[in-house]
Amino acid sequence: MRFDRHAAQLQKSFFELAANSGKPRGLRWVRCDWQEQRAIFTEPGSGLLTLVVGVSVAFEAIEGSDMENVAAAGDLRDASAVFHYQNGAWGTGGRVLFNMDPVTAAQRLGGNPLSNVTPPPRRS
Repeated sequence: MRFDRHAAQLQKSFFELAANSGKPRGLRWVRCDWQEQRAIFTEPGSGLLTLVVGVSVAFEAIEGSDMENVAAAGDLRDASAVFHYQNGAWGTGGRVLFNMDPVTAAQRLGGNPLSNVTPPPRRS
């Protein structure tokens, strides 16, 4: 059940799904910087174990879109990436909650965080 074992692949899947979602409209996903802050909880309706991870997302305006001449289009945006543990594995649908840290995102999704999780230090 360790998220960290498969974090690189899960982060890649998240980015691909989120970047192809068409949201936010008029912006192209450039990169996603992963933060240390996390919250884990059980979603009340589904009972799914859910992990939200803090991220900072960089965008660029899509040529010809309404965002093309907006100076703030390239600003980093803080958000939380959503992951679920189901059928013995972690997965993602690419859902992102903008302007929310993981604890706030957990509360918005109706859960009471079981814990604020900071991953163990990486071994060299």
